[in-house]
Amino acid sequence: MENQKDTITIETPADKHSVILNAYITGREKRNLNNIFQAWQVGLGDKGMISDKKDTKGMIENAENEAIKTVVVSVDGISENVLDKVLDMKSDDYVFVIKKINEITSGSGFLAEAQTEIAK
Repeated sequence: MENQKDTITIETPADKHSVILNAYITGREKRNLNNIFQAWQVGLGDKGMISDKKDTKGMIENAENEAIKTVVVSVDGISENVLDKVLDMKSDDYVFVIKKINEITSGSGFLAEAQTEIAK
């Protein structure tokens, strides 16, 4: 039986959605997120950045989708289809939720760092 995780509740700035997030991710969940990036890395440049940018859009989408499904418990009290609920939010609300997810998945912004490295 899985232990119940601690959660935090945030309110989005534009439409005031109540979003409940897991307060942390487990090592297993972190590994699953990291594996998405490793599966897509074709080659690394001398600075450790992804050198083949082919299909990196899909990698970011897959990692972000997995992070949303892993961290978001519910949106406005509904726990079904949280990925679609987050993706269908106004842009300001979506970005707000993603920033919070990044803080949870790693203190320094797991998905944001990956996007920065790929953009270089």
